[in-house]
Amino acid sequence: MPLYQLPSVSVNAGGSQNVLLKDLPIARRGRIPHVRRFIFDIKETPTFTTAPTVVGDNNTFTSCDFWDGRMLRFIGGFNAMRGHERYVTGRVRLPDADTATASGTQRTFRRVLHLGPPENAGGLADFMIPTSLLQTGELRVVQGQLTDQSADTTARTGTVRVYADLELTDQLTIPPAYQIQKVSANSADVPLPGRALYVGVYAFASTSFVAWTAGQIGNVRLDLGAGDVVENIPAQALSAAYMDDWQAGTYESFVGDPATTDTDHKKINRASSTALTAGDQDLQAILWPRLRQKLSKHEVAETAARLSWDGSQASALIYVLRILPQTPNVVSAMAAAALTAIGRQQRDIKVKTLSKKPYAGPLIEFMPWTVKV
Repeated sequence: MPLYQLPSVSVNAGGSQNVLLKDLPIARRGRIPHVRRFIFDIKETPTFTTAPTVVGDNNTFTSCDFWDGRMLRFIGGFNAMRGHERYVTGRVRLPDADTATASGTQRTFRRVLHLGPPENAGGLADFMIPTSLLQTGELRVVQGQLTDQSADTTARTGTVRVYADLELTDQLTIPPAYQIQKVSANSADVPLPGRALYVGVYAFASTSFVAWTAGQIGNVRLDLGAGDVVENIPAQALSAAYMDDWQAGTYESFVGDPATTDTDHKKINRASSTALTAGDQDLQAILWPRLRQKLSKHEVAETAARLSWDGSQASALIYVLRILPQTPNVVSAMAAAALTAIGRQQRDIKVKTLSKKPYAGPLIEFMPWTVKV
């Protein structure tokens, strides 16, 4: 797939910048471009006494919110983006920088923002967004302070290059309204209002992205309004089920609330890159998409959902992967706006299905649509 380079961002502690999407091409070689994902290529040189950790490095952008011109589809920075990357694929896909480098040495790593769960049955093709609908869109960047990288970082320079991954097609896709929603929970009983199709729910211990410790989550309950879909299940059992569903294996996977001596899974020790160390324990699986799962097999909360746990931690940073409803009228209006921008006319519009047969199910408001032109 072709990559299109967007404006780069100079690393500047505490700085902010909106990366505008208006220059994305709305036509290329007679075909219709859609954005599947954003790739961030980070090269930065920190000056420090105490070496920054992986979390510190990913605080280069503490916010990189994706506004598509109509709704916020993603809220969070590189650490949250790294969490989403792992949660929808089962492991780290793009390696983190080694943290054993000396002060004043360039660190290089990448992050990816998928615009949908990439291993869903329809892949990212179900969630790609026509560039003609992103002309007022932007990535809203806020950079971390020097102390967000490490306690005694005194300088940080570099560049973040931003790329949009384009899929060129002969028809238009109107994607579901997929949202990676951030919820800062100040108690262990969290209401999640609104009607939505729930793709996933996971929890960080805090906005500092520290590791969970044993007993902080305990048993988890998730009610989508018509009864529990997670019925007071121990966090460690949820982690085991997630790892098995995603065939995560020993290396570069993650768990949340660990058993007292749970260091069985491993990752590369970025502070000593020829060695292994205990894997991440920062991300608690609660509800997740299965490998190759169809959109129609996810659960719907008709009015609201509620998440609770009974461990010792009374707060958390919750991420909810969900699809908001879009009526056929809204889809038609989006299609008309896109077609007007590219100077094409609509021949046919229908719900996109894997079988190519007409969709007759009850979840039409959560489905992708195909527009033949």
